[in-house]
Amino acid sequence: MTPTDTGTAVLTPPPPKKDGPMSGKGDRALSASRLRGPYWAVARLHRTAMWTLIAAVGAAVVAVVGVRWWVAATEDQSCDRGFGACEGLFGYWNAFEWMEVPIEHGGPFLLCWPAIVAAYVAGPLIGREQEAGLHRVAWSQSVSPVRWLGAKLALTAAVAVPAGLVLAALFQLSRSAITDGGWLDWSERGVFESYGPPLVAYTLLGIGLGALLGLVLRHALAAFVVAGGLVVALTQAASELRWRLWPVSTSTWRTSGEAGGDILGPPRLPSDSLLMEWGQTTSTGRRLPLDYCYQAGHNGKCPSRVEITGGWAEYHPKSHFWYLQLTESVLVLAVAALVVLVTLRVVRSRVG
Repeated sequence: MTPTDTGTAVLTPPPPKKDGPMSGKGDRALSASRLRGPYWAVARLHRTAMWTLIAAVGAAVVAVVGVRWWVAATEDQSCDRGFGACEGLFGYWNAFEWMEVPIEHGGPFLLCWPAIVAAYVAGPLIGREQEAGLHRVAWSQSVSPVRWLGAKLALTAAVAVPAGLVLAALFQLSRSAITDGGWLDWSERGVFESYGPPLVAYTLLGIGLGALLGLVLRHALAAFVVAGGLVVALTQAASELRWRLWPVSTSTWRTSGEAGGDILGPPRLPSDSLLMEWGQTTSTGRRLPLDYCYQAGHNGKCPSRVEITGGWAEYHPKSHFWYLQLTESVLVLAVAALVVLVTLRVVRSRVG
C-alpha cells in the first residue's frame, strides 16, 4: 500500500515470487515457446514432469548410443561376445553385456509406456484438478471446458508420443548392435509393439482413457491406479487377439510313415515364421489335432480306420508383420477416437 499526495492509499501488487533457479529457467523456456493461453498454463503447471521426462530420454540416448559405439569399437576383439572374458566398465561388464541391458528391459518398459502415460493423465494431470476443484477456476474464466481438456490432451500427446518413439528407436538400435540377438523374435511382446505404429496408437488410447477416468472418478489416486491397470489389461488382451486380425498361411506335407502312424517332428516353415497351430491329415483330407490319437483313448495309436498321410500347419510368416501392425494400429486408433468423443461429452455434461 503506497500513500499519495492526496492522502489516499493505492494497492500495489507484490513482486512475483521465484520458485528457484530451475523454475526460472523453465519459465523462461516456456515463455520463449509459442504456447499461449491454456496450453501455456498446462505446460507451466506440469513443467517439472515434462523436463524430467526430457532429461531421462536424453540420458537414455547418450547411454545407448555410447554403449552402441563401444560395441562397434570392440567387435574385432575376441572377447567382445564373452561374459567376463575382458575387463569392462568399472571392471565388471564388457560392451556386449552392457548392451544386453536395454535389450532385456527395453521391451517390457515399452509395453508399460502407454499405461504410464494413462496413469499420469488420469491422476496428476486431470484427476488432481477434479479432486481439488481447480478446474472450475479455468472454466469460470475465458477458457471453455472443451478447450481446457483439448490443451491437456494435445500437450500430453505432443510430449509422450515422441518420447515413446525415441525410446523405441533406442531399443531397436540396441537389438541391431548384436547380430546373434535373435532370441527376441519379431512376434514377441515388446518387440512387436516397439516398431512404431502400435506404440503410438496405444499411447493415444492411454491418453484418452486416462482423461476419461480422471473426469469420471474425480480422485487422483484412484484414477491413477485404475487407468494404469486398465491399459495393461487391454494391451494384454490385444496381444492374444492380434494374430487373428490377418488370415494365416497354411502349409501341408505328406509323411512316409505307416498307415495309422503319427507324423514325426514339427513342421518345416519359412524362417522367422510364427507357428499358430499344427496337426495331422488323413487320407480323406480331414485335419486332425496333433494329439488326436491320444484323445481317442488309443494310447497314442490311431484307430485302423484313420490313416495318417501327412500334416498341416497354420502360421504367420514374417511378411505378415506390417499387415498385422497396421491393422491393429488402425483399430486401436479408432477405439482411442471413440474414447475421446465420450470424454468430450462428459466434459460438456458438466457445464450443460
